[in-house]
Amino acid sequence: MKIYFSLTLFTCKALLKNIKSLILLIMIPALFLLGAGIIISQTMQGEEKVNRFPVAIVDKDDTAQTKYVIEQLTEGKLSKIMKPLYTNEEKAKQLMQQNKVAAIVTLPKGFSHDIAHGKNQPLHVIGNNNKPLQSQLFRYVMESAADYTSAAQSGINTVDTFLEKENVSDENRRAEFKKSLVTFGLHVLDRGSLFDEQVETSFFQQDMKQYYVLSFAALLLMIWSYGGWLLASETQTSPVLARMKTRGVSFVHIYLAQLTALYVLLLPVSVVLFGSLLRGLKLPVTGTYGELFLGVSGSLFAFLCLFLLLRVLFLSQKAYQITGLLFILLSAMLSGHVVPVVYLPDWASVFQKWSLNTRVLELLFYEFDGYNTNEAFLYLKPILITAAGSFVLAVGYVMIMQRRWRK
Repeated sequence: MKIYFSLTLFTCKALLKNIKSLILLIMIPALFLLGAGIIISQTMQGEEKVNRFPVAIVDKDDTAQTKYVIEQLTEGKLSKIMKPLYTNEEKAKQLMQQNKVAAIVTLPKGFSHDIAHGKNQPLHVIGNNNKPLQSQLFRYVMESAADYTSAAQSGINTVDTFLEKENVSDENRRAEFKKSLVTFGLHVLDRGSLFDEQVETSFFQQDMKQYYVLSFAALLLMIWSYGGWLLASETQTSPVLARMKTRGVSFVHIYLAQLTALYVLLLPVSVVLFGSLLRGLKLPVTGTYGELFLGVSGSLFAFLCLFLLLRVLFLSQKAYQITGLLFILLSAMLSGHVVPVVYLPDWASVFQKWSLNTRVLELLFYEFDGYNTNEAFLYLKPILITAAGSFVLAVGYVMIMQRRWRK
């Protein structure tokens, strides 16, 4: 233990003596990612919100029922994305030709009567080719409404068929039909509260800027860990290593000391980084500050252990540099740092399943109100397992190689 502590102190002093390189290691990636974040923020400034688009509504039936249907389609949450224009068919076509509406929806004559008698009467929807995004979005809205209506009609028909098979009298069947019509119809107009509906949202959809701030902060931990091992390897030159060997210092001692020194030096920097984000951007913390500290410190240690494994596998400085850079680029592209995972191809999920970066991002998104759960350890556990696995593999490999070198 004395050798380990003495060597750790020596490594810390050696790294601090090379203070210029240490500052460059910390500042250059931070400034680069800051610049990238500003560019992405400015690029997506106008894309954060969906502007309300006008939709022409033509009500040929003009009944109380159709007015209520239109009200349910255009009010509530849907009012945030579309603006209804009530008009006649001729005027609606003129608005479409003038490119002033994204779509035209027509409620045909007899719509209320047909729906009341169980007949499926479709709405007539015409999209604007010059506004493909808005017309497609409106199409999804109308398909959602149609799904709820179809479900209600299926429920009504099921009840009626069951009563028919049980030889219930026509009078009682008509009474039950009216009751089912009111029950299922009201649930449809209430946007399907009868049915089980689950809505899943990603952190990217909730706050795009906050997503990239946390994503780049996690990437910084990874880059600092990679660069830290490059600096640490420069503290032990060939003469120094030869001198250590005569004093009974093994390579296991050297790597453990370097790991500890890097962790001690980079942890305060990481705490300052996330503290600045909390203070400067006023990010909401879901759990406690203690949980956040454990998450950041655990993630940093896991990255250091992962690059320790790469360092012992690739003893050549150049081989480690190339492999480490490729690994960082691959992780940044496929783990959600640059492009959210929901937009990545299906084959990328294989990499994400085993990626430490994916687990770190999930933990940070939880810590900053990304997920509704109180189990921070569920996100920290795979990170610690990765750290322990990388550490054991690295130490085991070094011990095996030491025996071979002695022979």
